Amino acid sequence: MKLKWKRHSYSFKPVAYASSEVRVIMGVKRGTFVRAVAVRIGEAFNGTTPTISVGDDTDDEGFVAMADITIGTPELYAGYGVYFSGINGKIYTVDDTIDLDYIYNTGTTTGFCTVYILHAAIE
Repeated sequence: MKLKWKRHSYSFKPVAYASSEVRVIMGVKRGTFVRAVAVRIGEAFNGTTPTISVGDDTDDEGFVAMADITIGTPELYAGYGVYFSGINGKIYTVDDTIDLDYIYNTGTTTGFCTVYILHAAIE
């Protein structure tokens, strides 16, 4: 079986820096294999330790845990969530979404990131 890898990217800037939000960043169909997820902080998030994580309905930190990112430092951060500890990714057996969780903390007024997802359909 030969997989055709695709890259999905999603740019995120909070609607309001002073409130937390969950954003659907990609819909996934049954049979999708997610192989890698990374977050690039383009503009540092300031404030008292706001956080970002990337996951799905099963585990909101499944791809990128809050502890994997220093969102006050612009850089590319690879995901090391629990989905990468077994088969090095996740194969979806039902339709789902991949979500970004932004948790506000005191004083956040700036910040921007892009999430990159490498995926393929298993047919």
